[in-house]
Amino acid sequence: MNAAAPDALVTGFEGKVGQLILPDPGNRHVFAAAITGGASTIVSFNTKHFPEMALAPFTIECLEPDALIQQFLETSPSKVVDALYQRRARLTKPRKTVDEFLELLAQQKLPRTVERLREFQKVL
Repeated sequence: MNAAAPDALVTGFEGKVGQLILPDPGNRHVFAAAITGGASTIVSFNTKHFPEMALAPFTIECLEPDALIQQFLETSPSKVVDALYQRRARLTKPRKTVDEFLELLAQQKLPRTVERLREFQKVL
């Protein structure tokens, strides 16, 4: 991860952890890192762990991965489709058909993404 996105590592957030209140205290470090790193979005399948009333004062929202990809598909569909095309091309053992690839995405809890990608099936 550090090699692929060297600016993604957030440090210096530890002092904020104890000041934050979330339903699951085990997620406070994620919230503190988001604040320190200037993130606008926390991506999690557990959106209930990051309630809007806790995040809003910091202008941070929590989205499920499927919702975030939907936003990307609205603003930059060709970039999303190209990235997924490249990802599918790297799956070589065994190779995946478009339908098999979409099924993998569905298994990853991305049903709306899969539904939307069906209109791009010919280029995936």
